[in-house]
Amino acid sequence: ATNITAAKIDAKLILQNGTVIEDLINVDAFSRFEPLTYSFTRSTNFDDGAWRHRGTLIVNVPAGKPFIEFVDLTATSTRSGSNTTCDAYIVVKRNGNSSSVSAGELFGEARSQNGAGTVSDSRNVMRRISGASTVRYDIWTWNTLQTSPNQTGSVTVRCNSGIWVFT
Repeated sequence: ATNITAAKIDAKLILQNGTVIEDLINVDAFSRFEPLTYSFTRSTNFDDGAWRHRGTLIVNVPAGKPFIEFVDLTATSTRSGSNTTCDAYIVVKRNGNSSSVSAGELFGEARSQNGAGTVSDSRNVMRRISGASTVRYDIWTWNTLQTSPNQTGSVTVRCNSGIWVFT
């Protein structure tokens, strides 16, 4: 066309040589990322003695829009000597609560016990909810390290996860 005026353009995306002109588009209009992270390392004696709630992420999902869940969990335990007890355990629950690890659906878990090295769990799931909704994610850990004299150990748990929501 030889003469285009602004009132005559009706397009969803503005392209220049086949590429979206990023300066004109708000990236958040396409999607957003909600991180779910936690990290813990200990090499001195301690005992959680119970499940500990470590964090919550609540994600609002627009009606009928997809979202992708990424979970990446790692648990590492190392020890020297057979008298060392070490347990690294991390779980992510979906739609539970912060008062009980039993509540909700298990989405991911990683457990390394008594110096077994590194155990990982990762998965990606794409979901769609018919109506607008919120999805809750909770991180829980149970970590123990008890060493005898002249023995060493360590436990590490890590959650490097998140949710992509399309708007």
